[in-house]
Parts: sequence; C-alpha cells; structure tokens
Amino acid sequence: MADVSILVRCFERNEFTDHTLASIEATATSNYELICSPNRASAPINSNLLINKAQCERVILLDDDIAFLSRGWDERLLETLARYPKMGCVSPRIADVEGRLLGPYRYVRDDCVVTGFETWGAVLAFQRGVIRYDEAYERTLCDDTDFLLQHLQAGYLLGIDGAVNVVHLRELSRQADPPWLAKNIEYFAKKWQMASHQVAWGEYTEWRSPDDCTVGLVQALAAHVELWHGDESAILNAGDPEADAALDEARAE
Repeated sequence: MADVSILVRCFERNEFTDHTLASIEATATSNYELICSPNRASAPINSNLLINKAQCERVILLDDDIAFLSRGWDERLLETLARYPKMGCVSPRIADVEGRLLGPYRYVRDDCVVTGFETWGAVLAFQRGVIRYDEAYERTLCDDTDFLLQHLQAGYLLGIDGAVNVVHLRELSRQADPPWLAKNIEYFAKKWQMASHQVAWGEYTEWRSPDDCTVGLVQALAAHVELWHGDESAILNAGDPEADAALDEARAE
C-alpha cells in the first residue's frame, strides 16, 4: 500500500494539468498513489471527492497548475508534517513562472520550517479526515482559507517548509477579481463573523512585509476570530541564531 495519496484538483484537464502530472512523476520519491479526476464542479467539492478516494491517511493536495517541483518534495513535506505533532498543514514555498516567491513565501529561508505566517492552499500536505472543505463556496477562492482556518480553530498550526519549492503556473494570468468572489467573501465573512470589507483578498496586490499579508490567513483575521497562536509562531528548525534574528526583525517591520 502507498504511504501517501497525491491528489491533483482539476476542473478539466488541460496543458497545465499535464505539466503538473509530469512534474509529480519526475520528482516524487515517496511510495505514492496519484489521483487526478477532472470534475466540472467547484474546488471544495473536487477537494472532498479526491480526499474520499484517497487510500492513505496522509495526503498532498495540489492545484492542477503546479510544476517545477523540487526532487523529493513529497517526502520532505511528509517528514515535516510528522515531525511536529501540532502541525495541521504544511505548504512549500510558491513562486510564479518568473521565479519570484509569492506573498509570505518571500520571508521563508530555504533551510527552515516556519509557522505563524499565512499559508496558501495551492499545495498542502495534511492528514485525511481531520477537516473537510466547505462546499458552500462557489468555484474557487475563500475555500482554501476556510479550510486552513478550520485547522487553526481545531488547535493545529500551519507551516511553510522552505526546503520545498514549486511554481504556480497560472499566477501571472490573474488580473481581475472573478465574478463569484464577492459572494464567496460574503459567505466567508458571515461564517467567520466578520464584516465583508475586513476580508481583503490581496492576490492581486503588492506585498510589502509579512504583516501586510491580505490574502488568506492574515494575522488580523486570525486575531479577530481568536485563533492566532501568538508565541507558538516561530522558526522551528533554522539552526542559525543570527539568521533567525534577522528573519524575526524582517517579520516585525
């Protein structure tokens, strides 16, 4: 039996999907099962369907536009997930097609695991059956954030492993908010007891510092719903006190 289920979330198969599958097959080193079942349904419905099909307790869920995975990325994410019992989800660093690290990933060195920053849902390693995606969201956006917030609510931490790097192929193509985003934000805000204007979706904005994170799990949002773990947010295994201090200083700017 496989050790991990690698699940590729796909609305309909296209050239991005082919790049993702080829990259997985070229770089994954664990004993894995690979499931990619195109389904013209919303992202949360597709996510839950894939999780239901998984045979393993540990899963790695990817969007179908992820490529240029670093060799052994799957084993590294699983090792990180296992090393920290309170870790609910682990993400790699994510870059766009020009190689620029995106959002919070710009503040994570390549030799450490960090918790306390927000995490995006494009690539996530987690335990199957702990949390489900909320299928009330339309198409995509907000559903990943909700999924991660549920982990925080259940007492888990979210991590980014700087040793694993991937490329999000579609990232540069996003130029405007999709028409269903407003409805998703309204539902998200009501569910998490926020005013809609507090849910700033910054995928299309410029990032300036770790505290300027406006997409996904921002510190202000987590504090608002009393889920932020405060002093538990830390560099977990950097092993370099001077570098740690420099990164802490960057986070505080």
